[in-house]
Amino acid sequence: MGTQNQANRPCFAASLELDNSNWFYFAINRHPNQVPPFNDNELIRVDFPNLCNASTDVASTASGNIQFLRQAAGRNYINLRTFDANGNPGRVYTDSIEVIDAVTGAFTISNFANCSDGLVQALGNLGDCFGQSIQFNNLSPGFTTGAPYFNTLLWDFGDGQTSTLQNPLHTFTAPGEYEVKLTINNAEVACSNTLTQVVKIRSAPPQANFTIRSLDCETGKVVFEDLSQVPVADADLGSILTRRTWLFGDGQTFSAGRNDIASLGLDPSFKYNNWIVRGPKTSEEINNIEVQAQNLLVFEPGQRYTVSLNINNEVCCGASVSQVISLDPTDTQTNFSFLNACAGAPTSFEDLSQLAEAVSGDIDHWEWTFFDTDGTTLLGTSTLQNPVFTFASPGTYPVRLVARGTFACPKELTQNVSVLPNAISAFAVLNEPGLSPINGFAPLTLSFNNLSQNATEYEWDFGDGQISTELAPTYTFQLPAGQDQASFEVILKAFNANGCVSLSSRQVNIVGNPNALTSPEELGVLIAPNPFEQVLRLMPASAPIPHLDVKITDMLGREIYRQGFSQFSQTQTMELGHLPAGLYLLLLDTGGKKPKPKSCAANGRHCP
Repeated sequence: MGTQNQANRPCFAASLELDNSNWFYFAINRHPNQVPPFNDNELIRVDFPNLCNASTDVASTASGNIQFLRQAAGRNYINLRTFDANGNPGRVYTDSIEVIDAVTGAFTISNFANCSDGLVQALGNLGDCFGQSIQFNNLSPGFTTGAPYFNTLLWDFGDGQTSTLQNPLHTFTAPGEYEVKLTINNAEVACSNTLTQVVKIRSAPPQANFTIRSLDCETGKVVFEDLSQVPVADADLGSILTRRTWLFGDGQTFSAGRNDIASLGLDPSFKYNNWIVRGPKTSEEINNIEVQAQNLLVFEPGQRYTVSLNINNEVCCGASVSQVISLDPTDTQTNFSFLNACAGAPTSFEDLSQLAEAVSGDIDHWEWTFFDTDGTTLLGTSTLQNPVFTFASPGTYPVRLVARGTFACPKELTQNVSVLPNAISAFAVLNEPGLSPINGFAPLTLSFNNLSQNATEYEWDFGDGQISTELAPTYTFQLPAGQDQASFEVILKAFNANGCVSLSSRQVNIVGNPNALTSPEELGVLIAPNPFEQVLRLMPASAPIPHLDVKITDMLGREIYRQGFSQFSQTQTMELGHLPAGLYLLLLDTGGKKPKPKSCAANGRHCP
């Protein structure tokens, strides 16, 4: 301020300005007597306005050390005022410190940075699929490795591996969720900041797939269904599909993500299969919440299109699939053949349909229609690729096949099938009337009586590898070596001049030599009558038997009846009228002795 003359002025004002030094000193002397020796000094009390509350970021009355956080970079001044025990002010200390900006950790990964799905970015789901090398990008603001701050960094990938590179490339060794940490250090002032983010490594990319629910080659309307899904192992960990993008090959596209679904008021976790409708919508399609793309136009009929579907999961791990679809009916070539058709015999049909090589997929849908000879009466249908159908009578029958591939137009073909008269195969066994199995003891010789009609040739198959072309052969059935019973199916094929064949068959069962059977009388048991019709009686021959176990089997050894008797001392009756006519084996067990079989016959059929 210098010296000022203040005559007749009761007060004056002065201002103090702080220079760039860290310390400052000032003094004020007032001499009211302007005549030397200026000894009439007065005490001057300088009043500084209290602006601390207006300019101070942090204030503290703590008596010890304090910590505080500066919110802005730059030079900051610190004042320390001391007081004695009575509260009187003591010394004042002033200093300044230079506060630099702290480097805040921030990072992303390359596939996330390039991901166009806003929902994925909003959720911050960092990750990729297993086996992919991930580029980590340091985005920390203010990070520099040179002067004046000399920052350093450390990556911790959560799998035991670390890196000090600014933008490292890392491959995780197993699927899972990892806490990746980026720590930024300032060597000059020892500042440190760590950012932790979870990186999800899925076991595999999602599986892109779609099909066509319907395709109209006349109008160009196509309904697509998205069948894409995430692997089951990842779905169990919460992995979901977040976006589907359709490229239809004609300039039209459609993209839908779970954020779009949420904007429609649906649950974002809704696992949906998009129906993408290219063309006018039915009321069912309009009301179906799975239907998307309400404004897409129809395809141009008669053309082929390459349709692609791109999908992403919640960590922007993607997959795609492309199919060539055809709205040209000539790309489907429907054709079929059939073997010689004979009345009453199965006729085999073989599908020969093909798709043009450029169209995706194969023929995978078949609709067969079998008409009566009038061409309108329906006899049957089939969706098999190669069906078998039996026409009851000779005549000409129209058969229609509509074939198509999933990604192509359907096309139909109708052919007339000429059904020829067939032979009628039939035979009997001499002295063995009826259609029940033929039972007997080995070796069993049977004479066959051929009853076939409209036949010119015959083939007998005796079920043991032996064949005969005789009209009415006689054949002896033997037990295979090491076996005590066997069953054979005898088949007669009857052929006519048209090449048609008819089949008939009978079963023959044989067991070992009856001389090997033991009479029940040896165990003290009598049976009667034999053969029986409804009731078979067992009687003790002499002394009572403490216990008797009775079992009846067929000629193949299969148990069909069993009963036990305690204190077998009187006649016991077994109701067996439910058994079909035939030959059976009776096994008796008195306990401690081997069961003794005895042959018996039912319903009037005599034992050999």
